[in-house]
Amino acid sequence: TTEIYTLSLHDALPIFHILLSKLVVMRTFLVVISLIFTAVASAEGEKLKANEVVPVIDGEVFDRIVVIKGETSDSSQIIKYIRSTDELKSWTKQVVYTRLNEAEIKTAGEYAAALVRALQQVSPGAKYKASASEDGKVVLLDFIVQPRGQNFMELNMYRIEEGAKGVYSLQMIGRLPTVDNPTAESLAPLIQMRQSWMAQTAKFDMSKVKALLDSQ
Repeated sequence: TTEIYTLSLHDALPIFHILLSKLVVMRTFLVVISLIFTAVASAEGEKLKANEVVPVIDGEVFDRIVVIKGETSDSSQIIKYIRSTDELKSWTKQVVYTRLNEAEIKTAGEYAAALVRALQQVSPGAKYKASASEDGKVVLLDFIVQPRGQNFMELNMYRIEEGAKGVYSLQMIGRLPTVDNPTAESLAPLIQMRQSWMAQTAKFDMSKVKALLDSQ
C-alpha cells in the first residue's frame, strides 16, 4: 500500500456531519478497530437482507440492526449494527455499512479526503492516518475522537472502496474509557490491537457488503 499523510482537501465536501459535528479530536494515538466479517449466503438472484450480512468482531456478533436508511434523493444507503447485548443509547461498539452516491464524490480518495476535511474543520491539525492501494480504489482511514462532555473516546476505522453504484465504506466505532495521562503501559494494549486489526482490515472482503447495499 501507499501511505498517505496529507490528502487533497480543496475539492472535498464537509460530509458526515453526524459523526463529527460535536466531536473534539484527541491529539495523539491512533487505534484501528478491525473487523472480521461473516455473511450468510443467499439464494442466487435474491436480494440480500441486513441480517444476512452480519458483522462479527473478535467472536462477538453484531446482529442488532439499529438504523436502515435508504431511498434518499442521492440513493445513498446506511446500515448500522450493534451487539444484541448493547442498548441503543449506550452502545460501546458499532459497525456501519455505507454506500455513498454523491455527485461530487466519485472515488475512494475523494471520500477519504472529505472525511479528513470534516475532521480538520472540527480540530485543525488533528492526527489521522490513511493508506491506499496502488490503484487508489481502496483507502483505509483511522482516527480517534472524544465527544465533548463524555468520559470515553471513540475509535474510528474506515475501509473505503469504489464500486458499481458509488463509493462504499465499512466503519467500526469503538468506545473506550478516556486515558487522561497516557503512558506506554496504558497504551500498549491499544497499540497491539491496532497492529492486529489493521492487518485484518486490509484483507477484508467487501463484496457481500456491496451486494447488500446495492440490493436495498
